[in-house]
This record gives sequence, structure tokens and C-alpha cells, in this order.
Amino acid sequence: MKNLNIEYKQVLKHPLEGVDAARTSKEKRVPVVLTREEVKLVLAFLEGTSDLVVKLLYGGGLRITEAVRLRVQDIDYGLNR
Repeated sequence: MKNLNIEYKQVLKHPLEGVDAARTSKEKRVPVVLTREEVKLVLAFLEGTSDLVVKLLYGGGLRITEAVRLRVQDIDYGLNR
């Protein structure tokens, strides 16, 4: 509803009047953090490509989208970064 209201105000230059839309409340998500022992168990279970990808994500602190966009040029082999 908020987007529709912005659309009317900015694009059509005609604000919506008399519309009182309640905003949805976002539920706060608590991140799930594995213990060091749990991480060791997961890493011990993996092998091959899955092992490499998970170690890259975890060791580099990367989000999945960051890993997907990672290029060979982004890696500095001289400094091990």
C-alpha cells in the first residue's frame, strides 16, 4: 500500500486521500549462530566442491550473493586474501 501511495504522490501528482493503511510490523529475526564444535562437525561431513564452497563462505565471512559474484580477479593470492 505504501508503494501505491508513493506512486500516486510522485508519478500522478495526486495524493491518495482518505486511505489509512496500517503498516505491517516486521518480525525481528534472531540470527542462528553455530558453535565452533558444530562448525567442525559440518566441515568434517563435507567433501569435494561442497567442502570448498562452505569453507569459502565461512572462512571469508561471505554472504551467498557475495560468493556467487566472486571472480578469480577478486582473490589476492600474494597476500592470501
